[in-house]
Order: sequence, then C-alpha cells, then structure tokens
Amino acid sequence: MTSRKKSQIEMDDLLNLLAEFDVEKQSSDVELEGLATPEIFDDCREETLHQNDILKTDAVKISASENSQIQEAHDDACANKLFSELDNIIQNQEVDMELDEQGPKKKLNFEPLKGPPFRCAGCFEVIEDEMCRTEFSIWHPDHFRCIVCDKTLIEDTFYEIDYKLYCHTDYELQFLQKCTMCGGFIYDEMISVNGKHFHPEHFTCNNCSKSLKDNQYFTRESYFYCGECFGKKWGEKCTKCGKTITGNFVKALGGTWHSDCFTCKTCKKTFTGGVFRTFENNAYCELHYHEKRGSICFNCEKPIVGEFVSVGDRKFHPDHFKCSYCKKKLTETTYVEFNEKVYCPSCVDTLVS
Repeated sequence: MTSRKKSQIEMDDLLNLLAEFDVEKQSSDVELEGLATPEIFDDCREETLHQNDILKTDAVKISASENSQIQEAHDDACANKLFSELDNIIQNQEVDMELDEQGPKKKLNFEPLKGPPFRCAGCFEVIEDEMCRTEFSIWHPDHFRCIVCDKTLIEDTFYEIDYKLYCHTDYELQFLQKCTMCGGFIYDEMISVNGKHFHPEHFTCNNCSKSLKDNQYFTRESYFYCGECFGKKWGEKCTKCGKTITGNFVKALGGTWHSDCFTCKTCKKTFTGGVFRTFENNAYCELHYHEKRGSICFNCEKPIVGEFVSVGDRKFHPDHFKCSYCKKKLTETTYVEFNEKVYCPSCVDTLVS
C-alpha cells in the first residue's frame, strides 16, 4: 500500500470518528469499538472505557448533571485529540495533481481542516448537512458545479484545478490543445511545431506518412516532409557529388554543396569555422591557398600575411630572413646564397674555407 493511500484511509477513518461527535450530541456514548480505527486512537478508546468505569463505580457520589458534564468534557477532549491528529495527517499529506502533459501542472497541498464546521470551497459558508468531498476540497452539493457552464458534477466526470471544478467539455476547451492532423484533443504527449500541435503518431510526412517524431523534417507551405520526400520534390543537387541535398549545405563559388562535400581542393578537409580562400575558382584552406600563391615562408613554412622578403622564387617573413648558420638577421643587401640557403657574408667565408 502506498503512503498516499495509507494517509487517505487514516483520514477517512478520522472523519468517520469525527462524525460521531456531532454538534447536537445525538448520542452521549461514542461507539469506538465497532470502527476500524488506526492504532493512534487506542489511547482515546482506553480513556473512554476508563471513564465509563469511573462513572459506574462512583455513581453514588456523582449527580446526573455532574455525570453529563464529565461525559461532555471527555467527549470534547477526545474530539479535540482526533482533530489534532487529522490536522497532522492532512498537513503531512502532500498531493501531486498530475494533469496531462500538455495541460497545466499544479502542486496542491491540503490546508488544515479546522472543523467541524467544514466550509464549502465554492461559497465558503459552513456546511451543515450533506457535503461532497473531493481529494482536495469539500463542497455543498448544490455548489459542486462546473465553474464555466454551471453544470452539476455530482454524477459526472470532473476535473479540479486550483480548487476550481470543470466538466469534461470545459476542461478540454480550457486546458487542452487540438491535434492539427485529426482535430482531437491531446491528453498525453504533444509535439508542437510552428504554432501547430500534434499527437506524436500524427506528426508524419505529408507525402509518405513516415513518422517525423525524433527525425529530421522540412517545412514547405505549412506542411511537413521527411528529408527524402522533401529532397525529391524541392531539393538542390550537390555541385560535387550530384546527390540531392536534404541536410546542411553551403552556397559558394556559384554552387550548392553538402557541408561534407565542400572541402579544400588540395587536402580535402572541411573548413574550420567555415573560412576558406579561393584561387582560380577553387576553395582552399589557408595553408594551401598560400602554397598555391607561392606565399609560404621558406624558413618556417607558414603562410605569409603582410610584408615579406623575396629572394628569387622564395619568400620569407621579415623576422625569419636570417643567416642559416649564425641566425643573424639579414637584409636584402647583406646576404649570400649558398647551397639554396642564405647566409651572412662572414659565415659563408667560414663554410667555404
């Protein structure tokens, strides 16, 4: 048995006991023995039996009026004890009212009942006769109605949200969305796309009826299509591979490419951050673009951006134009070529001698 059901049973037993303590005291004796009460009421039952023994043994000494006062005081004490226990159960009973996933979700707590008298959740007046009790509130039977259409709900399905009652029809109209495909109300899981709502099983390709839940889809004129159907009808062809493009693509160099097909012409790698260089109408990464243009530093083998020093068909970063032997910085007028390398004049003399 769940803790919630156990708490509900205990509360029902308490309310049954409290009913015995009515305002008019129709019966001066409280019959506790016949009720299936929890163990928490043993003390009250023992006190009742003990009190009866006192009344019987001391009947000579106690007058009838005094006897009645003692019994009434004891009844009040037992009632107060039961009310206190009821408050504890209600305060500790936290109820999660889970509505359908796409409806409003509320977490409600019972407020401690201070009665009797009990008050109607509709009019807040004291309930003196019959009452309707839901999991969350208590009502006059005449006030147990839909807050929207005023229809009585005593024998009908009802929904209670924020202590307000709704009939089945108004609950749907107030809190549920309609499926764009079938027109029915959505009670459970819902898929929402572009302001439209679907039962998961009704979110399908407009052409082949393939489920689009957890799959890639495309929109065209407010309709939804799977990648294959969309590509056949409206997809462009990849400039490189010639296949229909249904996913991510790149528009460049006058063509449309699959993202994986748009690569450096030399190393075939995709472009980091989408940055590429063009040379003779082809796409290159930074390194191979400069390689094609002959702008790679002969010393560090990295692209040259900005100023450079040119020696024949070789180029250098200005800071990298150094003697290959002593690493002294050279100028365009103070270097000597030897075995396809550059040196300062003194180092060449040393190497040659």
